[in-house]
Amino acid sequence: MMIAYEPREQLPRLAWLARVSPGSIRVAHGPWVETQPQGFVAGAWDGDYSEFNFDQAPNLFGSGGRARDGRIVFATPTHQIDRLYLMEIDGICLVSNSPAFLLSEANDGPDHAHPNYFFDLVRHYRRGVSMGECSLPTDRGNSVKLFTCCNLTIDAQMRVAGEEKDPGPEPESYQQHRDLLGAVVRRVFLNASDARRKHAYQPIAAISRGYDSPAAAVLAAQAGCIRALSFSWSSSGSRIVDDHGGPIAEALGMEVHTFDRSDFRDLPVDHQAEFFLSPAAHGDTGLGQAEELLEGSVLVTGRHGETAWGRALHGRAPKLRGTYNQILPGVESIEQRLRCGYIQLHPAYIGALHGPALHRVNKSPELDDWFLGTGYDRPLARRIAEEGGVPRGLFGNVRAGGAGEQPRLSPEALAEFLKFYEANVPANIRRTLRETNTPRRLQVFKYLVRLRLRFAGRPFAERLLELLQVDRAHFLWKMRNLYIFHWGLIRTMERYRR
Repeated sequence: MMIAYEPREQLPRLAWLARVSPGSIRVAHGPWVETQPQGFVAGAWDGDYSEFNFDQAPNLFGSGGRARDGRIVFATPTHQIDRLYLMEIDGICLVSNSPAFLLSEANDGPDHAHPNYFFDLVRHYRRGVSMGECSLPTDRGNSVKLFTCCNLTIDAQMRVAGEEKDPGPEPESYQQHRDLLGAVVRRVFLNASDARRKHAYQPIAAISRGYDSPAAAVLAAQAGCIRALSFSWSSSGSRIVDDHGGPIAEALGMEVHTFDRSDFRDLPVDHQAEFFLSPAAHGDTGLGQAEELLEGSVLVTGRHGETAWGRALHGRAPKLRGTYNQILPGVESIEQRLRCGYIQLHPAYIGALHGPALHRVNKSPELDDWFLGTGYDRPLARRIAEEGGVPRGLFGNVRAGGAGEQPRLSPEALAEFLKFYEANVPANIRRTLRETNTPRRLQVFKYLVRLRLRFAGRPFAERLLELLQVDRAHFLWKMRNLYIFHWGLIRTMERYRR
């Protein structure tokens, strides 16, 4: 299969869309997408860049497509934060790393009579590895299929299939896994900075005072990262806590750049709207203030450490299944990342497809000296951080998150959203949706979070919770804010069309 390219300078730097028809593959892409005759990629992987075998890499942070043996293989990232989107229309397949790009090219859009896209994505996220079993309905009666942590293939007869990725060897000990983490981070940095690229990337680490980002920052620092970004505060339940990772960055010899999450409201409305994918999560909206720093970077995060680097039962789930998830952390920054042109590297996802084996490592005696026995405890992450030079007292003392009931929009953006809501959402649906939550409902949601965490990793109990439809106790259930997804998606689609 030959691939024809349509570079578009006005597109977001790392966005791409493939139009596959019998005997033809045409790829429209932004200016920083790497292209070769045999394929294209927007990201970096743990292999030699010159071989361009990103689809066969155990660790790919980004996505792309490659012609192989008479078919086209589209590779998703080896994590759950990003996914690939596919739509089949009149014998043609559209595949993209952006839902907004896909729908704009298909001349389609979100269904305003369907408020629950957020919960569709939550259910998809909980599945872990997913090969098109989940889909999103569209305004014109089509469906967008979702692919996560797999390879999506289309052959000459236009047959679509999913293939599992090679997860690499199972971890057998802490040291073996620790060596793997360090080696993969170094190889990804080398791949991302290769001089043969159109654009080379330099690393930067996001650091807070929890467990996961300090451990990830140690891996980054030992691979040559000298820059860090941090935020001056985060939310922890109903409290605002000091979450600044500056002292940790200094201990690692990094230059730290500090931002305030509340400055998100100062961004242009278009930039606020592009964080539409999760109206429940606000953990990554702070990245909107750091755009100049992030451009052309590999951003190292602690994402997924709560599962892969902890001892809780949900960490033993195979194939990244996570029925405890409530807010889609990290997902909301996808469109911003494509526009600005930076790659996200999540070290905790390295080897995470081997959930049961990694859980055994977390529970092994070789980590007992780093197990504090508190309610907030991740000995694997603590050992990485402490052996990497971070003093014990600087991290792992407070759990901070990024969820919130209300969207953190500026008054101007909120006014635009409300105008959109009144003009586009059918009146019979508006009558069923709440504007705010009562304190009692928010308390019930906290119980739901504890319930899901309590029974996570127990398949029978998890299935029972799904059958009981406990997500109806979620603070976003039947909330007006669910339509932030529709508003933000359409605003972002307009940018693609322009």
